[in-house]
Amino acid sequence: MAIIRWLGGASTNTQVTTHTPGGNTATTVTYKTTVTGEDGTAVTISTNSSATTVSQIVQDIQSALSATSANNLFKVITWTEDGTKVTGTAKVAGTPFYISTLATSTATTGMTYVTATTTANQGPHDWESSPNWETSTGGNTVPSNTDTVHFSKGSHSLLFGLRPGNGSGNQGGTAISLTKLTRGAAYEGNIGDAENGYYLVADSTTVQINGRADAVLLNTTASSVNVAGTSNSRAAVKLDGDIGNLRLLGTGVNGKVLVADSAVLDNVYVVTTGGQGELEIGDSVTSLDLLEATGGLTTLKSSATTLTINAAGTARVIYDGTATEPTKAINVREQAKVEYNGKGTASTVTLISGTFSLVNSEAEAVTITSASVYGGLWTDRSGLGNVTYTNDINAFGGQVDTETGTVIRYV
Repeated sequence: MAIIRWLGGASTNTQVTTHTPGGNTATTVTYKTTVTGEDGTAVTISTNSSATTVSQIVQDIQSALSATSANNLFKVITWTEDGTKVTGTAKVAGTPFYISTLATSTATTGMTYVTATTTANQGPHDWESSPNWETSTGGNTVPSNTDTVHFSKGSHSLLFGLRPGNGSGNQGGTAISLTKLTRGAAYEGNIGDAENGYYLVADSTTVQINGRADAVLLNTTASSVNVAGTSNSRAAVKLDGDIGNLRLLGTGVNGKVLVADSAVLDNVYVVTTGGQGELEIGDSVTSLDLLEATGGLTTLKSSATTLTINAAGTARVIYDGTATEPTKAINVREQAKVEYNGKGTASTVTLISGTFSLVNSEAEAVTITSASVYGGLWTDRSGLGNVTYTNDINAFGGQVDTETGTVIRYV
């Protein structure tokens, strides 16, 4: 287990690969060339040659690949042939491509289509370039499983090699599994390609994000992700994957943290004490059990049905999800405000102080099974008549403003 720090800034090499057909070159053979993008998207070009000579086959393959240069994945490569093989050369030094080949046939066997890298990519923004990394003992080594990785200083963004595989290079096999991944306060680059929306795919037991650099895009399986500092961007941190506990901590969270629709997320703690921190949880996020917020703005679009919301301090929570099962509990106290703008059923809502509101003009049909008000303001006066109370509202104190016909039991 090594401790490895990102340096960035490596000198550039132009990547060159060769692709050689061989073995049985019958006319029934299909030569498949696949290029994979940083986001895992793959495009395959299949070439069937009417010839059986290698010289004609490579001409046909080169012609087919060059004709697809309008494709974003293929257009970064220049394709040539010399009668024995096809050569792919990166158009921009320091910008890698990821390519594999396969020869197939339903009528014969013994065919081959072999890829070899004659010059590996190297560049200042590439995970797979070893000069971009420095170990705690002074060497230059690309991270591997169980390592701790720090983005602690410098300004070189990580833009390429975003899917580091377990010992098999970018795009390879199972995602790398780190012990810890951190972005420090002094690091000024991006992690992931914010312009194209490409995430770094790297699992890590814990993730720590700090500083005010522009963007982090991370797809991870992690027990804990702690966000203690962001830029003021509306997409300062974008998360996907499977996260046990997500925490927004302190005054340094000044932008929006976005959890992608496809993520799995168990527990969320928003403990911001200042700044303009904001969290948005996508509408298809699953497994969400607990949201505890004492500050900032949290917009919850997930329709998780086992969710408990605890809002306190100066937190503002906007619930825009849908739940068809009455399993949510909502507790509001201090100066917190919960705006229930979604639809479905909330089983138990307890207002100690603060505000619980159902007045959003776009709110859909809502059912409240049990409501207890001890202080603060409870209001559902949207004029839509779309709130149903299964049981009377129990008012121990505070102010209750409801539509005509709602039964309030003062205790």
